[in-house]
Amino acid sequence: MQKRTDPADRVHWYGGPRPEPRRCEGDRTVETVIVGGGMAGLMCAERLRAAGREAVVVEAKFCGSGASGKTSGFITPDSELELSDLVRNHGPESARRLWDFAKGGVAAIRAQILEHGFDCDFQVQDSLFVATSDDGAKVVREEHAAQEQLGYTSTVYEKKDLAAIVGTDTYFAAIRYPETFGIDSYRYCRALQARLDVYEDTPVTAILDDGVATPRAKITAKNVVVCTDRLLPELHVAEDDIYHVQTFLAVSEPISDAAALRLFPGDKMMVWDTDTIYTYFRITGDQRLLIGSGNFVSTYAAREIHDPRRFAKKMYRYLERRFPGLDVRLDALWPGLIGISKDFAPIVGRETHRPHVLYAGSAAGLPWAAALGGYLAEKIIDGRSDLDTFFSRQRRFPVSRRVQAVVGKRAAFAMSHGMAKYLRK
Repeated sequence: MQKRTDPADRVHWYGGPRPEPRRCEGDRTVETVIVGGGMAGLMCAERLRAAGREAVVVEAKFCGSGASGKTSGFITPDSELELSDLVRNHGPESARRLWDFAKGGVAAIRAQILEHGFDCDFQVQDSLFVATSDDGAKVVREEHAAQEQLGYTSTVYEKKDLAAIVGTDTYFAAIRYPETFGIDSYRYCRALQARLDVYEDTPVTAILDDGVATPRAKITAKNVVVCTDRLLPELHVAEDDIYHVQTFLAVSEPISDAAALRLFPGDKMMVWDTDTIYTYFRITGDQRLLIGSGNFVSTYAAREIHDPRRFAKKMYRYLERRFPGLDVRLDALWPGLIGISKDFAPIVGRETHRPHVLYAGSAAGLPWAAALGGYLAEKIIDGRSDLDTFFSRQRRFPVSRRVQAVVGKRAAFAMSHGMAKYLRK
């Protein structure tokens, strides 16, 4: 591959002009105040608005400034949890309910885009989960078996068939499934924000018994919904049960038609692999390659790591190994911190000592975040509770709070993730 300059340390999606923020400058009273202007908070507000309920969103920075606006934009029910994981952990019928819940998040995002004509680089692309080893191929086949068992549509490919799907013979197997797509998630958040009552540059300094405090005003509310994902503990919500993982995402300069065809001889797809710290990629509407990855040390780092040269080298090595000679020049590369629980599943609930406070975190994927936003709204509208047991922070985790108190939060989450999922790979 040709020598390339280092990519810029910047979020590619943030390149355009940003409107002047609307700040909360005076006290007000509403039925529901939602803390957090990412996918979950905005979708919660949209669901309440559609039901004729009053809600205001308060965002510390700007809508899409966190994980929701920095992501790869993969809109697929498969995030950190494959369907086979759900079957193994919960049994077939509960797995179906949870998978349908995530698929509902996919459908909700699609409906907003199509109904309102959101300009967010909507790219219909099937999902392709590829195996990087013989052991990975077993995981792929297990996932296909789970999809077949529960009646979902999927296609499994063996090694000999893959070069016609994704332009390399280095993968060992793959599963493909439809009804998924990619978006520019930052532009999606901005488009949704424009339809809602939102304050930006308005951090919540405290959750009160009757609302929230901000630097310039108090918002009195019957319900407080906290959708700050990995930052829930900063507001003393789910403090022991939410941490984060870090990934790195890069976007290339526009690639040639020949390079795009080299990657995908047929349909363009959203691809991720079976490695423990996995790599994922897709092509955007303006024909840029989007690629993400990380490493074990950086995944659980306490803070964002800004080192585009190091992670660009890893991504280039991956591309050279899988697609030798592919002409790609990475333009921008940035880190992102994603809220996570010890078993990858969401954390959702209502505080026992402050029953007016509802919360959701550890979405680990935009469709899950969208679905969780709707779930919290439906708790307010009609008391929905059917999935509370699955999402409760009181459920049993692979590493207990007692062990976590001894080894520390970072180590506890890394250990728990290994026990929950990765030991099988």
